[in-house]
Amino acid sequence: MIIIGFIFLVENSIFFDTIVDFKIKQKGISIRFITKITSDNVLHCTKLMKFVELRHSDVVTGYLGISDKNQFFSYTQPTPKHDNDVEKNNDNLKLKFIHITNKEFVQMQYYFFEKLWTLSIPASEKIAEIQRVMLDTSLLNTNITDIHTIVEIFPKVIQSAVEEILLFFPTIDSFWFAESNGIIKLLGDVLDRFIKVKVLIHIDIENSNIKKEIEQKITETNRILGTYVNFTTKKIDTKTIILLTDQAISFLISIK
Repeated sequence: MIIIGFIFLVENSIFFDTIVDFKIKQKGISIRFITKITSDNVLHCTKLMKFVELRHSDVVTGYLGISDKNQFFSYTQPTPKHDNDVEKNNDNLKLKFIHITNKEFVQMQYYFFEKLWTLSIPASEKIAEIQRVMLDTSLLNTNITDIHTIVEIFPKVIQSAVEEILLFFPTIDSFWFAESNGIIKLLGDVLDRFIKVKVLIHIDIENSNIKKEIEQKITETNRILGTYVNFTTKKIDTKTIILLTDQAISFLISIK
């Protein structure tokens, strides 16, 4: 199955759930998407790429697809009067559907798709490029001492993740520092984008009350997040919060 365009697929739960369900049940069938990835739709792309092969191209226009090399379909939509009309009426938007089974026509469109696929770039590359721009690159590879800057950039590093987040808290206080600044809630939010999250919290001694208090707070924030949090009492000679995203960016906070 080959498709170009996905604006409504992610925002519309019916379309998106259909793709997810299809991918799970039909594991041997390829689903490929080409779209123009921008800072406006990067979060949707991050979510979608967990289930399809996604690539970026600056020249994509329209919404069309090919199924099994023998069916062509295309969607057209009415031009909204205002820019935000599409977002407001997304669930009730009426699309015009075109379906063609002419073999020669479908083969021509398939040839066009393969050419465009070859010329496009993997979504992960484009998303990483966009996320780096969203971060303040002047702060990369620097020693930040201002607490306000640290609190500001911490969430941005998490939001820049595309595939994986690894987070280590060396002390209980460091966990509560992150929680009070909205980091734990943010970790729960990124799970909705199907990003892998692993959190390790160091405690000095096995204390069930401390663990219970932290687990309760995590559950209140996001019940699913709790399954990705572990504790350790092993001696670790560091007082540094360690955040790693996509094995590409590290953000360390030394605790005094």
